This record gives sequence, structure tokens and C-alpha cells, in this order.
Amino acid sequence: MFFLKRLLTLIGETIFTMGALLLILFFLIRLTGIDPIILMIGDSPSQELYERTKKEMGFDKPPLVQFGQYVKHTVTGDLGTSFITKQPVLKDLARVIPATIELATLAFLLSFIIGIPLGLIAAFYKNSIFDKGIRIFFTLSYATPTFALALLSLYFFYFKFDLFPGSGRLSFWHDDFAFEQAHSQFLLFEALVHKHYDIVLDLLHHMLLPASILALVNGAYIGKMLRVFLLQELAKTYILSLRMRGFSKWKIAIHALRNCRFSLLNVIILCYGHLLEGSVITETIFSWPGLGLYLVSALKALDINATLGSTMVIGMLYIILNKTTDYFLKQQKHSA
Repeated sequence: MFFLKRLLTLIGETIFTMGALLLILFFLIRLTGIDPIILMIGDSPSQELYERTKKEMGFDKPPLVQFGQYVKHTVTGDLGTSFITKQPVLKDLARVIPATIELATLAFLLSFIIGIPLGLIAAFYKNSIFDKGIRIFFTLSYATPTFALALLSLYFFYFKFDLFPGSGRLSFWHDDFAFEQAHSQFLLFEALVHKHYDIVLDLLHHMLLPASILALVNGAYIGKMLRVFLLQELAKTYILSLRMRGFSKWKIAIHALRNCRFSLLNVIILCYGHLLEGSVITETIFSWPGLGLYLVSALKALDINATLGSTMVIGMLYIILNKTTDYFLKQQKHSA
């Protein structure tokens, strides 16, 4: 009974938050003053064509009725048609989201490699030269604008030393795999399944530079927060008891990590969400065909349906992730 009550509460909160998000998006786009009818039929239509299109699109109805229709279409998966691609927005999103997921996942793994060891060293050697050096590295990595890191990496690793490709997801000689052989847009997974290891290497070669930029920023944040959580744990009395009993530093580290796992997990979950939606600048600079580049292209072309669809997906993602972190915080309180 208690579980059912919590589940119904969670569903209700999610529906309410999604409804609020849709309402804000709907009215914000109308406050911009952009006329979607003009975008669809051209700059100088006849009055008759304009009125007919307005009626067909439902824009002759009151705003609240329009919002009701918008919610109805959204719930049934109809996000409209993109003015740029002339394809359903849902189909476009299904094409671009896998590229973002693959890039974000690689960046997420690299974030662990950067953040966890450095956070552990900084916490266990507090105020040492290692700790000070790591904290400076974290601050510089987190404070430097992403676009500056991306442009610098392109200049040195692509233009100057030609170590990595400059843009795109796959070399042009593998285009037949992307357009014909792959059953989905998860190209890395598809290449691994079909044992096309040359394509796997080519994909990773294209992914590594933008993923490293994202990982540098997120890894620094994970490491910084891990240092804070560990220092809070290491200041507790049970740590002194473990030291007196002769436990090694790494055994103490395992105990401390276990006790701050929920706080760290919350940070990690939100970091993954940030990687999925926060790669807009990185994807644009590296011409990575993911959700970020699609959203930027939609904004440039004033493509309302594509912009709303992309923003709604990002909003839904954050709602799900925030509800997940709320669950882990409750678990932490129960275990404490």
C-alpha cells in the first residue's frame, strides 16, 4: 500500500511538471511574435491562403483551445512537422538523439576516469601539493568556457597536428554503413554487433575529441564534489575508529565512498543529464549530428515545431533525472 501510494504520487508529480513545462513552452513561443503561418507558406501569401492555412492549423481558435490541442497532439506523439526537413519532428529526434547518447556516454565514462581518481587523491591528501594542484585543475576545467576548449582543441589537435578529424560523426567512405547497413542510428553499437571494427575505430576517432571536452568539464565537477563528500565523511568519528584499528587508507576510502554513495550518485545522474542536453555548443562546433546541433539549426531557421520538440525532450529528461535523484535522496535518509 505504501509503495502504491508513493508510485501514484510520483506519477502525479511527473504529469503536473510535464503539464507546466508544456504550458510554459506553448506560451513562450507565442510571446516571441513569430508567425508560424508565415514560416510555413512564405513571406507574401494571399489573404485567402493565409486565412485558410490559419484555420487548418487551428490558430483561429482561442489560446486555451490551441493549448488543449497542442497537449493532445503531444501526448499521442505528434510533435508536428519540421519546416527545415519537412519530416515529422518525432522522426527527426529519433534520428539525432542516438548520436547525442553515444557521445554523452563516452564523455560520461571519461568523466569517471578523470574525476574519481583525482577526487580521491585530493581528499586523502588534503592541503598537500597534490590537492592544491588538483583543485587548480578542477577550477580551470570547470571555469573555462566550453566553446573556448572546443576551439582550442580543434586548432591544436586537428589544424596544427592533424591527430583527430575536425567534424562529423563518420568518415565519408563509411557513409554506406550509416545509410544502408545500420538498422538504427546507434552506429557504434551497430558496428560492434556486425563486427565492423574499422568503423568502430573510425567512430571513436571522431568521438574522442568532443567527448574529451565534455568529460573535462564534467569530470572536474564530479571530482570536486567527490572531494567535498569524502572530506565530510573523513571528519566523522567512525573514520578515527577505523584508523585506530589499523585500516589502510584505501579500505577507509571504500568505507567513506560507501557512506556518501547516494550523494555522489545524485551528482553523477545530473551530470549525465547535463551531457545529454549541454552538448549544444560542442555539437555545433564539431558538426556532430546530434540533438544539440538539431536544436541550434531549428533556432536559426525559426523552426517552431523542431524547437518545441527538442526543448520538450530535454525538459522531460531533466524531470525524469530529478525524480530519480529525489528517490536516491529519500533512500539516503532512510539508510542514515
